[in-house]
Amino acid sequence: MPSLIAALAVLAMVAIIVVALVRNNSSTEPVAIDGAADVAVMLQGIPQQNLILGQPDAPVTIIEFSDLKCPGCRKFSMTTLPRIITDYVRTGKVRIIFQYLTFVGEKTSPGDSEKAARFALAAGNQNRLWNFTELFYYNQQPESQRYVTDEFLTNLGNSISGLDVQRAFSESGSDAVTLELKDQGKAFSATGFSGVPFFQIGKTGAAPTNITTPSFDYTVFKNAIDGLL
Repeated sequence: MPSLIAALAVLAMVAIIVVALVRNNSSTEPVAIDGAADVAVMLQGIPQQNLILGQPDAPVTIIEFSDLKCPGCRKFSMTTLPRIITDYVRTGKVRIIFQYLTFVGEKTSPGDSEKAARFALAAGNQNRLWNFTELFYYNQQPESQRYVTDEFLTNLGNSISGLDVQRAFSESGSDAVTLELKDQGKAFSATGFSGVPFFQIGKTGAAPTNITTPSFDYTVFKNAIDGLL
């Protein structure tokens, strides 16, 4: 009997060690996220306040209506936006306000876009909305594919310095986020446009006008901004 008890004790100890090793590996194993370093560098030192990127008193405001699952929105984010940030946002001349839409991919992956937007808005409560949004675009997958899982969002969130991922999850389903999404959808509907990305621009505090020319052309934005400065 003593030998049996000793053997069981050894087995129990081995089981505890195995579980501990598994937990340790799962919690410390880094997940490589495309664009994490690039996004951090692009946004480093630029003020963020919820939806707004840039100095609050910047003389020009751009409003961007986009969907996180929209391929065209990703194209703008990867090609045109970095130049606008470098030339105008970082220099204090422009601030950008993000407005989320949630209709891309709804026929094949319903709820995916909204789940992403909710997490982004919750990240905005910690002034990390733009970090999450740009990192999402780096890691965007086909719009017909369902991929916005808790694991996907967690991996992105863990790559953003200063973001409390659990807090973002808990706040993503809040009434405040729900209301924010509704208000942004109404604002987009009022423009009369139905496609994204879509942009408005104007002097800060004044009524904006629509940018109706190709939204991927940096020159279009440069001319519009310079005309307002």
